[in-house]
Amino acid sequence: MAFPVTKVLIGVGTAGVLGGSSYGIYSLTKDNDSVENYLKKQSLTVVSYGANEKWEKAFKTYSLEKAEKGSEILDRAITKGNDIRDWCKDKLKEVINSTSSPIYQLASQWCVEYTTIKEQINSSKQLESNLATLNSKHSQLPKAIQNELKKITDTDSANPNGAKIKKWCENNLSRRYSDAQEIHYTNVKQHCFTA
Repeated sequence: MAFPVTKVLIGVGTAGVLGGSSYGIYSLTKDNDSVENYLKKQSLTVVSYGANEKWEKAFKTYSLEKAEKGSEILDRAITKGNDIRDWCKDKLKEVINSTSSPIYQLASQWCVEYTTIKEQINSSKQLESNLATLNSKHSQLPKAIQNELKKITDTDSANPNGAKIKKWCENNLSRRYSDAQEIHYTNVKQHCFTA
């Protein structure tokens, strides 16, 4: 009877030694560094504290994207670009041990330079401003965009859907251009410019 108990004790002891060794190796190899240094290691350019126009750009983008999973800054009220700037100033100093840190994820969105959809398009094409033309496009828009348009309340009485589309286009030009935002880029390019 003592033989099975010995096997169990040896198994438990071995598991403990292996687990402890693994944790020890993990502890020695994890890379504790500031959020700012992690961003730089990823070749991201941190926005300088005095670059007010970039912080305002970040706020416009933030206003559009904060509802998306993992994008909202919850520990500070964000009502203007300087609020994002001040949040970044505090968070860039914090020490983390990987890019999977929630602080890193937010800082990599709001504390670094990025390109907006408007900057990416940078085209000779003009935004469509004729509300009647935009109004006629409404029925061809994807349902997801039509649902977003229902949330826009400032409308022109003669062409309410055209006014909503124009507002939607202007807003979405401020979104971040990235793989995650590709659908917005495609929709803006397809539906917001003159032919």
